Amino acid sequence: MNKSYLFAGALALMALISACSNPQNPSSKPAPAPVANPAPAANMAPAPAAAKPLSPVQQLIVQAIDSAGQSSLANANISFDFRNIQYGYFKQAGQYTYSRLFMDSTGSQVQDVLTNQGLERYTNGQPTPLPDTLAAKYAESVNSVIYFALLPRFLTDGAVQASLQDTITIKGQTYYQVQVTFGQQDGGTDFDDVFLYWFNTNNLRMDYLAYQYNRDGGGIRFRQAFNTRRINGLLVQDYYNFKPAIKGSLTLAQLPQAFEANELKLLSEIALETVRVEMLDAPPAAAQ
Repeated sequence: MNKSYLFAGALALMALISACSNPQNPSSKPAPAPVANPAPAANMAPAPAAAKPLSPVQQLIVQAIDSAGQSSLANANISFDFRNIQYGYFKQAGQYTYSRLFMDSTGSQVQDVLTNQGLERYTNGQPTPLPDTLAAKYAESVNSVIYFALLPRFLTDGAVQASLQDTITIKGQTYYQVQVTFGQQDGGTDFDDVFLYWFNTNNLRMDYLAYQYNRDGGGIRFRQAFNTRRINGLLVQDYYNFKPAIKGSLTLAQLPQAFEANELKLLSEIALETVRVEMLDAPPAAAQ
């Protein structure tokens, strides 16, 4: 799924201002009369607007991100293997690099590198020109793998429209149920997809997720987390990927009940291997 991630770390700005003045002789020059309500200088920056309070569902998502050890991903270097392709996530100071590295059918080494400036492909280390349509397709593919691997990190993106649904029970555990849709602006080419996430009320882990997509004829999927582990503080999970036995027979909301009744068909396993996580220091604040 190509969602706008924008996934951007902020730099703290510190202004160092000093002023000097020479004292005047009080007897030689009278003090100026006070001016009431002076007009602001033309170049004076407006006061920053007060931060908008987080809604209950936004608070839940932020807490789940923190519980998963993802609060520090604004400055991090992560790599993993997925289906014989090596993926990389690097982000620091608001700049990101997502990458994938693999061997093609000719034995050539291919690397796709997605940054704030777009996607570039390299074959055996040499830049490979791509038409815009292919560049967009490859960028979406790289972005999609990174997106799902690091959920729920991206549920704070600006295009996300989250709502808190009724609490439900799955396999004897109680879950907060969060529905996510996307605004068309910055929501990517699949902005009309719909997601459901289930966060365990005891530990805020995202044990299940489901989504409805419209591309290529559409469909729905249900994923169950397994092989949950911590790597350098980051919660990493693999997923069993299910689909309805009969296409179109279930809605998103019906998937948990169908899962409990063993009415879903296992489609695939989504397993991340050779996961490496390095949390980076935030860059020093810039001075003006």
